[in-house]
Amino acid sequence: MPAYQLRCVCSAVNLVSVGQAGGTLACQACGKILDIPKLRNFHLMEMEEATVRSPVNAGWGFPQGFMLFGIVIAVASFTLAGVLAVPAGTEINSELIRSNVDAAPIAEVYKAWIFFASSGVLRPSTIDEELAIRRTVLGGSGAQLLRLIGVIGMIVAAIGLGLSLKPSRRSSHNATTKRALV
Repeated sequence: MPAYQLRCVCSAVNLVSVGQAGGTLACQACGKILDIPKLRNFHLMEMEEATVRSPVNAGWGFPQGFMLFGIVIAVASFTLAGVLAVPAGTEINSELIRSNVDAAPIAEVYKAWIFFASSGVLRPSTIDEELAIRRTVLGGSGAQLLRLIGVIGMIVAAIGLGLSLKPSRRSSHNATTKRALV
């Protein structure tokens, strides 16, 4: 609870709280009985130095929430970009395939050709075909977009961090207004 400074005629400073409003207090220096102002006049008294300097934004507020939002966006988008990013496919070595086909007996080549010709489109895609389909559908642009969103999330987090570290303008404004009234 904030403490206010009640000055005595002997120039001693006595600390009072809002709960003591309208009551009396004996001065600690001279023993004189002082009338504590009513609650509506408390704003005319100066606050105790420790109370004025106490942080106003203790706990979570908009800057911390803004920073958390940016961090969540950055982490989620970078994770998705890593999952969706397709590594560059290895090129098919056609010379190796031709040399293997030339070296194989003609009966084995014919059996392989019959197998592939009769399997049709119902067979499941191979891993290489799935990667090629992903690469075609995403074209790398999906992962790039997610990386861009991640960078934007990092910028939002940095702005939130800057806002949370900057002292509040309201607290300094309130302190100067109270000093001007006294």
